[in-house]
Amino acid sequence: PFGSGVIGILRLHSFYQDSQSSSTSDLYQEIEKLKKDHMLKGVILDLRNNTGGLLPQAVSVAGLFMNKGVV
Repeated sequence: PFGSGVIGILRLHSFYQDSQSSSTSDLYQEIEKLKKDHMLKGVILDLRNNTGGLLPQAVSVAGLFMNKGVV
């Protein structure tokens, strides 16, 4: 809880992609779920145990949180 809403904590252990899912689409769905269920004030993306993975997915995940600029 934070003020009148919540701060979501999302943990991402790798940057992955296959034919049915990807780290970007899964994170996006979880953020939207938090927005729907709670008054979302912010998100903490925990990458401490992230083992790496696909560079295009890492760039795409960063794009979820940036409106402009180069990653």
